[in-house]
Amino acid sequence: MAKFKPFLLFENGEELDLEEEFDSEEEAVDYGFQSIADYHTGMGVLHMSNPGDYPEENEDIEVIIREES
Repeated sequence: MAKFKPFLLFENGEELDLEEEFDSEEEAVDYGFQSIADYHTGMGVLHMSNPGDYPEENEDIEVIIREES
């Protein structure tokens, strides 16, 4: 049975393996979008705590799903 693995693709071309596998593509996509939301929340908190070290970023991030056999 095939598994679906989500990755995040950042604007600079870097890929982040989310290290999870799902039975359906829909579950993998949902997990990827939740991870993007968590990333933006974390960056916002870091910016509020120390704006000089953590500039506010509104980076576009894509979810990529790969099918693993």
